[in-house]
Amino acid sequence: RGFDFLGYRIVSEKSAKNRKLVGKPYIPKPKLKALRTRIKVMTARSQIHRSLESLLQELNPLIRGWRTYFRHAVGATKEFATLDWWLWRRVFRWLRKKHRGIGTHALRRRYRRLTPTGARVWGEGARTLATFRDGGTTPYPDRGTNFPGPWAPGIPRLRMDARTVRITLNALNRHFGAPSAVG
Repeated sequence: RGFDFLGYRIVSEKSAKNRKLVGKPYIPKPKLKALRTRIKVMTARSQIHRSLESLLQELNPLIRGWRTYFRHAVGATKEFATLDWWLWRRVFRWLRKKHRGIGTHALRRRYRRLTPTGARVWGEGARTLATFRDGGTTPYPDRGTNFPGPWAPGIPRLRMDARTVRITLNALNRHFGAPSAVG
């Protein structure tokens, strides 16, 4: 249902304002899966030789860029909360692999920081883990609902049969001097 456009999944749904069909942007499931796969590679067992600070230096731009790009999606707040929970657990598991002999409470005392808002994040030195929710979400500015397309049923859509396509292509080829390619 819907189609992909510029990284978003556009789905035809009724508007909350006027109950007309509009295209609503969602974060596609394959994009979420690709992001998690990329983070898993960064926090793999083979990467435990790195410091937490260098890991955060690599993760933070990815998180900030991703949340800035997808902040207009419908349901972004829920997806961001789920990603934050998953990322916090993923970094915690990476730290436990890195420091096998240290207990859970000692790890938390050593690496957990409090933000000015009181949220708990992982950090080392001056660097802390960015979260997806920090950037906030904003609805995409309402551009109106009267554009031609499958979500605006009142406006006629362009329909062309094979004969019309052939005539149009031949006319374009004659105009631009190319030989007629279509029978």
